[in-house]
Amino acid sequence: MVGRTVCLFSLLFLFVPIPGRAAWPPNGNTLCNLYGDQRYPAVIGDGNGGAYVVWTDFRTLGTWQLYAQHVDALGNPTLAKNGVLLSGGMVATSSLPPVVVSDGSTGIFVAWSEAVTNPNYRIRAQWITPGGAQWSPGGVLVWAAISRWLMPL
Repeated sequence: MVGRTVCLFSLLFLFVPIPGRAAWPPNGNTLCNLYGDQRYPAVIGDGNGGAYVVWTDFRTLGTWQLYAQHVDALGNPTLAKNGVLLSGGMVATSSLPPVVVSDGSTGIFVAWSEAVTNPNYRIRAQWITPGGAQWSPGGVLVWAAISRWLMPL
């Protein structure tokens, strides 16, 4: 008999302010609990007491994708259950999370490496707001030149 190992990582989010007491539900909020791995989360504040979490997700077996969730100041997710899809193509799998920065308002910009053909990559980016508005499905191409290894900084 051939064995198979399946790793399952789900995302749980808990806000602990400086005094050290959890401000949201004591067991946190589940951001994604679907089958498949959810790894390499990147977290950034939204400027209003909430936060964004962007992660690499393997819910579609055979394809790593980027998903995001916004959590308001009370700890409530504001986007679709289990997050919204940011990427279109296969995300490069590495130990580095996507790069996430504020847009200067309440949204964020996300950049990542996209696998074109192994071992070639290019850079894509996406913008998202607390309401879920995005530039376009799959984001926009930032760096089209194919490189052997390319990570946004």
